[in-house]
Amino acid sequence: MLDTTNPSASYSPAPSWISGEEGTQVGNPPGVHATLKIDKLSIIVDVYPADEDLAVPHLVELYGILGAGGAEGIVPASWKSKKGSPAAFHVKLPLSNGPTKFSTANAAIVQLKSRKGGGRYFRVEFHPLGLTPAGFKHVCENMLGFHLMVTPEEILAAKVTRVDIALDLHGVRLQDFVWKMTGPFLQRPWVKCGKLETLYLGHPKHGAACLYDKAKEQGLGEAVAWTRLELRPRPGVPLKALPAMANPWLKVTPYDIRAAGAQLYLPDLHREHALGYAQLIGLPSFISIHPARAAGAEGR
Repeated sequence: MLDTTNPSASYSPAPSWISGEEGTQVGNPPGVHATLKIDKLSIIVDVYPADEDLAVPHLVELYGILGAGGAEGIVPASWKSKKGSPAAFHVKLPLSNGPTKFSTANAAIVQLKSRKGGGRYFRVEFHPLGLTPAGFKHVCENMLGFHLMVTPEEILAAKVTRVDIALDLHGVRLQDFVWKMTGPFLQRPWVKCGKLETLYLGHPKHGAACLYDKAKEQGLGEAVAWTRLELRPRPGVPLKALPAMANPWLKVTPYDIRAAGAQLYLPDLHREHALGYAQLIGLPSFISIHPARAAGAEGR
């Protein structure tokens, strides 16, 4: 937890069920390596009238004078990244004690936003580099604290609007498991087609998890088995309460279709179709409408 009496103290925003800079190792069946981590974290920090006369002009001035050079590890964001903000910056992480060596990757993006009906706020989106203890400390102390005059108390009170949680399953293919998610607003699973086929366990607007072939996205070829599951809860709680957030993965249940396939007679020609069908309707339903393996039937 960030010590409000000591701005230099470190703080980890990760919930208690996620630990470590590289994420939590989840289980270890033979040939499977799983990692759970926060991939992105978004917060909003209110700008109060007393601060607006100082922080907002300073932010706009910074945007005008820094240019593309990235002085102090702060680089003005592109028009696309600004998304209508009067000013927005990418924050880099210092690599050494030298004055000009900063990370290539962004630790965070900070945007100045206007509320409907008046008032302004800062939207801060932390990327993986900014979610390490060192990265989080740098963004909060250097960008938010020094440049924008946001106090540690205000950072802890910032509203968490979104958390992207990634579960990487190395050694697992998308068709190896069927996944089911419970929730009052979830609908039947559906597939979004495009450059990368994505399976949603319900509607994404209702907080459903999604699955896709991460190896394919990374262009690693058919020989690599790597499935990613993503959840994007919107807690709406203060940052200081995030470590106590309930584990949303408890709503997601995997079924091992490879084990279930041994109980069913699935000719090879129909196996791929059956697996895809099971993905959509869920494994229990799939088993209930298919006959069990006939006595004396040959194996798959």
